[in-house]
Amino acid sequence: MTFQQAWRFHFGDATSQISEEFSWKREGGSSRGSSTQSAYVCEVIRKPDPNVLAAQYRPPTAKGKPGTLQIMDYNINRLDVQDKKGLEVALVMTLGALLDQEYDEKIASRGERNLYICSSGIPTDLSRQGFSAAWQEADVRHQANPTRVGGSPTTQAGETDRVLQKDSDIDAATVDRIANLDPNELLITKWRSIDEYVHHAIHLLRSDTGQSMYLIALLSDSAETTPKAVQVAAAIKAAYYRLPVDAKGTICGRSSQTNGIEDELYQYVQTLDEEAASAEQSAETTPKKRIIKLNAPPAEDSPGLVGQRRGESAYQPPSKLKIILSKERIAELEPKKHDESAAAQGATAEGGRLNVPVKPSLPSRPVSPSQPSHASPQQPSTSPSADKAGKGKAILSKLGFHH
Repeated sequence: MTFQQAWRFHFGDATSQISEEFSWKREGGSSRGSSTQSAYVCEVIRKPDPNVLAAQYRPPTAKGKPGTLQIMDYNINRLDVQDKKGLEVALVMTLGALLDQEYDEKIASRGERNLYICSSGIPTDLSRQGFSAAWQEADVRHQANPTRVGGSPTTQAGETDRVLQKDSDIDAATVDRIANLDPNELLITKWRSIDEYVHHAIHLLRSDTGQSMYLIALLSDSAETTPKAVQVAAAIKAAYYRLPVDAKGTICGRSSQTNGIEDELYQYVQTLDEEAASAEQSAETTPKKRIIKLNAPPAEDSPGLVGQRRGESAYQPPSKLKIILSKERIAELEPKKHDESAAAQGATAEGGRLNVPVKPSLPSRPVSPSQPSHASPQQPSTSPSADKAGKGKAILSKLGFHH
């Protein structure tokens, strides 16, 4: 008992209600000359009559030679098909799909690029731009270098080869970056939509039907994708907040009864630009006072301030950004707080150097006239017992009792 696989399709005219059924079959294994392709045969199924051969494909017999597709015109003319050219196009397209599938099964696992897929084309995200903008973008990408006056064809061909080589290097670098990503990292590009990134991120974070990850990281490698990365992070946080409690899971080390479920994600943003890091270090070493300008902006027609406006550096968004979304706080990524104790110690040290006035002394109590005037003046007593004794003597002198 043998098993043979067949791929069938129907083809017919729009005016005719009858359509012919075609069947592609693979003959044996790979040919001797080609280790990646097999021979294919297309037949017309006409039951109860025997099948009729419509086309046959033979792979390359040697390296560097093309394969051959033979279409049997004599047998096709016997069919009830008026659009012979359309049938030939259908045969070529179906054969190309079979060769593409066979290539993926045998070669794609080695990491080589598919020969039957256009690698120079660019996928266009039509959700963010119209059809006209998409066509303009594709036209600019595929447009050849303009013809220079007095330029030779060999020079133009060399420039075109360098441009194509540069594009292939960029594509290879992007592919390598995606291949080296961790399972919880997402590389934000301009090709995919925001909803696709949100759906994938929620699948990583869900605990019931997802991967139950505690944190994910969004990466952007260009200034063009940096705003999109921020939008994706905001959309992920909103989608995670709307998830049911069972889908969010619990934090490691906590139980579900002790408030172990976090309603929102914690967001930490890191800039990966080397220039920005060096600028921050120089700013820390040489601190500058922040000047807030409250004056009205200068007039545009002022000739004296044109150079000043040109000299001012405009804000540039970071070209490399990393956004971390976590289910729990990360102490290492939390913003640093000022040390209040150090500030208090500095305040006390400054207060010790201030000239604080001495507390003035209290005035002395009046002396009774019955007391001798030659008594030497005594310093006022600050103790409460001495005050009570003085009050008693004053009362006795007023009543006429002397002792």
